[in-house]
Amino acid sequence: MPLGVRLTTSTAVGDHVAPTDEELLAQAKRIDTATTLDELTAARLIASERGDGGTAVEWACIVDAELNRATASKRTLYQSLTRGAAFGSQGARRPASTRLDAHQGQLAIAREVLSGRARGIARGAVRFFDPLDANAEHRRYAAWLAAPNGRPAPARVCDALTILERWSFDLPFERGATCVLDRSRPGRDTQAWVGPIPDVDARRLMLFAPLAASDPRHGLAYQQARALLTSGGVA
Repeated sequence: MPLGVRLTTSTAVGDHVAPTDEELLAQAKRIDTATTLDELTAARLIASERGDGGTAVEWACIVDAELNRATASKRTLYQSLTRGAAFGSQGARRPASTRLDAHQGQLAIAREVLSGRARGIARGAVRFFDPLDANAEHRRYAAWLAAPNGRPAPARVCDALTILERWSFDLPFERGATCVLDRSRPGRDTQAWVGPIPDVDARRLMLFAPLAASDPRHGLAYQQARALLTSGGVA
């Protein structure tokens, strides 16, 4: 997917970016006068979460999933992704990252979803993660735990199989543990991998939709996702 012209120029300042979101929207409008705040938000989401080589379908799935999450909470996409904290890194305040500047190609995909033309492409997903990236980040986190050596603590990132199980069965972490799940306290907000989607590499983008654990499809989806992660070169 051609990137085209960069829409904005921002700089990371802690967990957010500068200049303000309003000024970034004004910058984007100089490139494309029709750009809305939600469109810019979606384009920045793509750039931040899968802009390093993802397919157009993967980009659309990410926007669609976050739009599903926003709709469920009766927020706009911008409100859902920033939670009053402006554009910035994923963390306690933001469910996904909008830290990086986007380009025209990402804006075009964002519009396909927000206009309704590509709505539903994520098959009801409200959440996603990158298994390969999660495992790489977890190795760095585990190395720090083993030998901190005065270095700043990295953000906690669990391995892909732990994330899969946690989201599938709505499991909390054990108290005081790093990435150890408390399997004695499953919750009700259970989710399931939506399954294969053409042009989506599930090793780089695994999407999850709400599904009751009592539904026979839930167990099957969990086993299929686990098999993919253990045998699909995700290490």
